[in-house]
Amino acid sequence: MARGAVRGAGEALDRIERHRLDPDAPHEEMTDTECRAVREHEVLERTPSTLVLYTFVTRLHRCDSVLAQAARRLDLGFVLRSRRREHRHQWRVLLRSATNVGVFRREAAAHLGEGIRLEIGRLGPVDRWNDDSLATVSLPPEQRETLLAAVERGYYETPAR
Repeated sequence: MARGAVRGAGEALDRIERHRLDPDAPHEEMTDTECRAVREHEVLERTPSTLVLYTFVTRLHRCDSVLAQAARRLDLGFVLRSRRREHRHQWRVLLRSATNVGVFRREAAAHLGEGIRLEIGRLGPVDRWNDDSLATVSLPPEQRETLLAAVERGYYETPAR
């Protein structure tokens, strides 16, 4: 399962929504094995500048993707939040326990395609799961992108990265 929010120009979000909801649309593969997983997407929120999708994925048994490795290795009940920005795909995993995280990390990294790497930044208690505090703020697109870039680079963290 994954949940992701997309921000941007309305036309770009329309294209993403059409692509995600089209069952015949091709999906990118991050591993050398073809996944053939079954994906069901549902729009949870749609505004002119935001698209939030819920994705339910099944039939992962033939797949070596990060999601498939998580399903095989991590305790039942984990939740994934997925974010994409340009060429970076980031997952945030909510777990009941850290059991098998090391095995998951090794196996997921071992199956990634050439030029793709996996980093696990930090393990700890859940904080800021819904960290999109800008969702209700009205900013011009350029200012929003600048502010989001600063947040992603840790400018507002204590201590700053």
